[in-house]
Amino acid sequence: MEVDVPRLRDTVKGVRQMDPKGGRPMTRIMRIARAYASASAIAVLIVLCVPFTSAADPLPPSLTGPNVVSYEIGYPDYALLNEQRLIRAGTPLPQGGCRFVIKDTRRVGQAPTTEIELAYDPDTCRLLVKVGVLATPRRLAAGPDEAASSGTQLSATESVALQTPGFGSGPVPGAPYSSNTYRAYLDQWYDEPARSIPGPIVYDFIPPVNEQLNFIEWTPGSGCFIAPGTTAWSGFWNRWLVLSGWYKVSDLWNHPPLTASCGDPEFSDSHSHFQNRLFCQWVAEAIPVIGPALGPIVGQYFPTDTYYDPNLVQGNLDGSYTITMIKDKTGPCSILLRGAQTDSYY
Repeated sequence: MEVDVPRLRDTVKGVRQMDPKGGRPMTRIMRIARAYASASAIAVLIVLCVPFTSAADPLPPSLTGPNVVSYEIGYPDYALLNEQRLIRAGTPLPQGGCRFVIKDTRRVGQAPTTEIELAYDPDTCRLLVKVGVLATPRRLAAGPDEAASSGTQLSATESVALQTPGFGSGPVPGAPYSSNTYRAYLDQWYDEPARSIPGPIVYDFIPPVNEQLNFIEWTPGSGCFIAPGTTAWSGFWNRWLVLSGWYKVSDLWNHPPLTASCGDPEFSDSHSHFQNRLFCQWVAEAIPVIGPALGPIVGQYFPTDTYYDPNLVQGNLDGSYTITMIKDKTGPCSILLRGAQTDSYY
């Protein structure tokens, strides 16, 4: 992937003209990051004709403010069916950035749920998101420019004859695809803005900067989360884009023991942290007062971090599953990263 430096520098120049007195370097980096994420959206909005809406029609939720960043243009396009929009409220972090906590329970027969961020207001820690069903399933496989890791664990309440699982037989990476009654996963990832890659359909060619997936396969029965005579499975899979400077700082995975008791729930719980010291360098180098000479210094002192802490999916006695996720991203350039997640039975 190549950086469209001329376009980014033009955006920087326009922002500097609006602020002739300049400002602190990192303040200006954040301004450029916001401008780069939303410049295309502003250009499109200028030429669009706003349709007539009667006073009786409810207006969709939106975010407004001086520092709102739009993710609707310039990012991978995930078309959703039965789309709805809502606002998520987060809490500010001491080191900067915001934390968003999501917890929900899915019932048997419920459609897969995908949530994509559309806009972010760092001043009020709010997200505008769209929720629906992916029109085109994503392809979950690490490419040649990525690194990946995974793990799988079985659990049983008693000794059983283990059937050979069908690893790799389905789209969930590392999942056994066993004969259990229920199977479910939770998948989170972050996208960066497209870098000089044209075309409306690009998400199959631009991998996430990092991604965390957890899955479970279980059969409840006899009042137990794992029915006697059955074997449950849990696992995880994650990947990160080495090509653009991402690496994994830490990765902790929790799961049930090999020998489980009747009251032990089936779950898969990851706590992972990814970092990039080149991402903010890329933004800073487009600022004339910083440039390529000082950009690497900016990247070293102002890394971009993402946290999946936790990414948890747990199976329940009635066959439903509960997801719990805490989404954090920090660093002055992290506002350029657009978060998304999918959970589903499989």
